[in-house]
Amino acid sequence: THDRHSIFPVCSLAEGEYGLHDVVIGLPSLVSTKGVHIVDNYPLDESEKAALARSATIVQEAARSIR
Repeated sequence: THDRHSIFPVCSLAEGEYGLHDVVIGLPSLVSTKGVHIVDNYPLDESEKAALARSATIVQEAARSIR
């Protein structure tokens, strides 16, 4: 069998990637037979970085509101 490596947005716990901490959010991730690994250096332009940070804030605020 062939192990295909593909990059997909996968919801994962961010632990420092893209400057995010303690939030589960869709991040560019390498998916292969070895599992899912967040690609921390995937090139994002400034608007994508800003949108990711806004999304993380929204998710974190929503999680805090239900605790």
